[in-house]
Amino acid sequence: KAQGKHPEPYFFEDLTNDGVPELAIVAKYFHIYGCQDGKYQILYRQSDFDGYLSPYSVTHILDGNRNGVPEITMVTSWGSQGGHFYRVIEWNGEQFYNLLVLDSSQHPESGDIFVEATGDVSYEDIDGDWIKELIVYRGIPGWSTYENGIPWRHEKNYYRWDGRHYAWYAIEFDEPQYRFQAVQDGDRFAFNGDYAKALEMYQMAIFSDELEWWSPDRRAQLVYEWVNRFQNDTGTPSATPPTPDNDEYYYLAAYSRYRIMVLYILQGWLEESQIVFDTLEEKFPEGQAGYSFAEMATAFWNEFQVSQNIDQACSQAIAYASAHPEILTFLGDAHHGYGQSIRYKPQDVCPFK
Repeated sequence: KAQGKHPEPYFFEDLTNDGVPELAIVAKYFHIYGCQDGKYQILYRQSDFDGYLSPYSVTHILDGNRNGVPEITMVTSWGSQGGHFYRVIEWNGEQFYNLLVLDSSQHPESGDIFVEATGDVSYEDIDGDWIKELIVYRGIPGWSTYENGIPWRHEKNYYRWDGRHYAWYAIEFDEPQYRFQAVQDGDRFAFNGDYAKALEMYQMAIFSDELEWWSPDRRAQLVYEWVNRFQNDTGTPSATPPTPDNDEYYYLAAYSRYRIMVLYILQGWLEESQIVFDTLEEKFPEGQAGYSFAEMATAFWNEFQVSQNIDQACSQAIAYASAHPEILTFLGDAHHGYGQSIRYKPQDVCPFK
């Protein structure tokens, strides 16, 4: 059975749940042969090659979705820097089809999942419902692609079985190193309805003295140092450490208090939200760095007091952010790295209905 990461180039296993084993074999292409009308016929054949003309390789065979038919997880291609793609297929009674996308007659194999060279996948029952989730360990890139995404964290993506496909539903990172990462993690948790974790991240952004600051100059320094290491350039002098951006803390702290206020309203905790709003106004008066987010919070708050409607209140916060797009640069833009950071748009400051 092909349960390990390095299976034999062929194996017999019942992949269609018809009581008769299929033959899976690697011979230039990856094929699955099944017995139909008394003879073995091709049920599946790989549709493409990577740049190295590599055949697919099976990494897992298991019935994680507990529908009686095993899923087949395969590596379908490798990139020059070690990145690779996974695909998950299953027999539906007529053919093997891709479990990662909606069926498409034009692009039936378009649902591969990419991971970096150190990336991997596994299956685990996270929520205790006896159905396994697909967990994708993204990995951190090497070589030149690393530079564009600085700063990086280890990342896991979760896909759950929706009755027909494995659909993405959550992302999880290592603990934040920089304050903006805590804020972004809070926004991700809030969007997914995990208000307790969101509150924890926002409070970390406000009160932690261990989180580090971030700025375009700091990113430039880290890129400079990484390029020198990458090129093994020992003769180039170290970059002069940039001056910390002290305003960043106040903008992120003000935004975090605003988001805590919204979290409390979403949960019906109106007295608590009033306390947070009052504190926000007190700590971020006009002229103080971060005041813009206090103004945005006021626009939200005033509308909510009148309408008692979260959607209408959010529209006021979004309108403020649209009129003052410069405040979004503290939350996440190009200088926060392309790989994992959120590129904030006005609607991201209040995505609730």
